[in-house]
Amino acid sequence: MKWLEYDGAFVFGSGIPSGVLRFVGHIVLGIYMSLASGTYKYVKAHAAVVQQPPFNPDTLYLSYLASKWSKIGFWWNFAIWLPTIASPSLCVTIIGMFDTTITVYFALATVRQGTYIPHSAGPCKNADTWQVPTANGNGSYFHILETLNTYPDKPEMHVPSDKICKDFVSQWRFGIGSLF
Repeated sequence: MKWLEYDGAFVFGSGIPSGVLRFVGHIVLGIYMSLASGTYKYVKAHAAVVQQPPFNPDTLYLSYLASKWSKIGFWWNFAIWLPTIASPSLCVTIIGMFDTTITVYFALATVRQGTYIPHSAGPCKNADTWQVPTANGNGSYFHILETLNTYPDKPEMHVPSDKICKDFVSQWRFGIGSLF
C-alpha cells in the first residue's frame, strides 16, 4: 500500500529556508532585545510615578512584557536556528508553533505600547511638550522620565527627553519589525 506512505513530513533538511530566516532574525531580535531592556530600565525605577493618570497605567507591565519576551525570542531563535536547518518539516511546524506564541506576545506589547509612544522620531524634537496632558501640566511622559532619571550629583548620567523618546520609538519600531 504505497499510497499510505508519506515521507514529506519527515524529509530532513526541509528547514533550511527557516534556518536562513532565523539567522537574519538574530539582528532584528538582538536590537529589539537591547532597546526593550533599555526602555524598561527607564520605567522600572519610577513605575509609581509614570503609571499615574493621565499617563498610561500599563507602562511598566508593557515595558516588562516587551523586555521579557524579546529576551525569550532572541535566545529561542539563537538556540533553535541550527537545529531548524536539519529538522524535518514536521519538526519545523512544531517549532513554528512556539514562534507563533512568542510573536503573539511581541504583538501584544508592541500594539499596546503604540498608544502612548510616537510612531516616528519627528515628535521627539518636542519631547518635552509632546501630548502634554492638561490635567497635570507637568510635562510630557518623556519630560517626566527625563526628570526622574536626572541625578544632580552625576550629570554625565543625564538623558534628555528627546533621547528617551527616540529610544522608545526605536524600540516600538523594532517591535513592529520583529513581527515579520
